[in-house]
Amino acid sequence: MWEAAEGAESYNIYRKANEENDFSLIANTSSSRYADKSVSNNRSGYTYKISALNEMGETSPSKELVIDMPLPQAPTGLKVGLVGESFVGLIWTSGGGGNQFNVYREANGKVENVGYAKVETFYDRTVEPGVEYVYYLKAENASGESEASTKVTITPDQVNTASMRTFVEQFKESGEWNDEKSAHALNLHLTAVETYEKQDKKDKVVKHMESFKQLAKAQKDNQLLPIHLYNTLKSYTDAMISKWKDE
Repeated sequence: MWEAAEGAESYNIYRKANEENDFSLIANTSSSRYADKSVSNNRSGYTYKISALNEMGETSPSKELVIDMPLPQAPTGLKVGLVGESFVGLIWTSGGGGNQFNVYREANGKVENVGYAKVETFYDRTVEPGVEYVYYLKAENASGESEASTKVTITPDQVNTASMRTFVEQFKESGEWNDEKSAHALNLHLTAVETYEKQDKKDKVVKHMESFKQLAKAQKDNQLLPIHLYNTLKSYTDAMISKWKDE
């Protein structure tokens, strides 16, 4: 907003991005305030100037106003999704203001950027089984990177009940799923399966995983289990069943 000029009938608003050389007319308004809703976080900032108009013509432009694009907010709710021997899936929620998410990984004392995502999902397909990895994210726009997200730790391996229980606990801790009774029922099944895994009882593992899948579907159908959590658990369960049937 600005102080109204005496005799002004309207105002021209000019703008240029930091990455541009010339100003462009972006609006004309009769008000002494204006909200620019066409900015892009692909630009690091903008410079504005205005002029007043009436039937006699247009004044010289005002003093320029420089506004830097703020850094994006850090991503929230980082969780591990599907995990296999050769990949780790990550899911999260945008904090706002970014145009991409940079994925960082720590392993064996080394931190590296393993890629970026334009959406709130990323699969790291450069992992090795048995290695412990720590992941975190930073959102980025033209002004730079956000603060880091929270961290998650995972050791890729063949899918097993331990990784499934970790996945369930992550969703509970994130607040996305607060049905304690449903979570307890799923974990009871997984605890039983884990016992049979250790005893190498193939038929028991397959039977109880089939039962687990039916339970998860019933919870999903009754809107007790979020659909995205169900889909991930179903993928884990199918992988477990296939693995034990093949052995």
